[in-house]
Amino acid sequence: LASISKGFEEYQQTKMLKQPVQFTYYIILTVVALLVVFCAIWFGMYLSKSITIPIMELAEGTRRVAGGDLTYNINVVADDEIKTLVDSFNKMTRDLRFSRKELELSARELFEKNIEIDERRRYMEIVLNNVSTGVVSLDARGLVATTNRSAEKMLGIDASSITKKSYKHILKNQHDDLADEIYDRFWNKREESLSRSVNMTIAGVPKSFNINFNSLKDDAGRQIGMVMVFDDMTELEKAEDIEILRFIELDK
Repeated sequence: LASISKGFEEYQQTKMLKQPVQFTYYIILTVVALLVVFCAIWFGMYLSKSITIPIMELAEGTRRVAGGDLTYNINVVADDEIKTLVDSFNKMTRDLRFSRKELELSARELFEKNIEIDERRRYMEIVLNNVSTGVVSLDARGLVATTNRSAEKMLGIDASSITKKSYKHILKNQHDDLADEIYDRFWNKREESLSRSVNMTIAGVPKSFNINFNSLKDDAGRQIGMVMVFDDMTELEKAEDIEILRFIELDK
């Protein structure tokens, strides 16, 4: 009986601890559950930041690059596909910066070359306009491209009246056979030079010209036109005729 009584008392004491023990377990389980939920939320936020932040940086970088800012660089630490995407974006901006520098350098060199070519062209125009020999250049189609002042004066024409017109316009009605010969030699047979003495009537005055025709070719050897260089031999021939007459009279 004493043993039973002692065991009953111990049971009663243990029964009194039932509620506190259950409450303690509930608290422990609640804390563990909250800890698990917190860890899950924290891990989810961390994972989302590792994805959304690089994407936001990429979006901002795309906007900046589209606006012309090629110095933008994404400094995001990642170790997955996002890292590959970020590295590709940074490489693209570097390549674009390098390409833009090359384009700027090429544009500057092209601008300087254009200035140099323009200066040479003006220099050549000044030289041609101040030589006493008449010079007329033709393009690959046989149309008059340039005419210097001496040529205008010798032929009694205005450069604007024959520019972009066929060279036959200069020789029309007087030397159609020469025009055909020029076409045959330079455009059919691809010859490089031709010299002729031509008598023409300019404004009712007979004149004599010594004309040299030369083919114009580029660096590849393709014919790009022709140049006509001529001198007015009228006064010289008159002087020669006078000298001959004078010599004949003296001989008599």
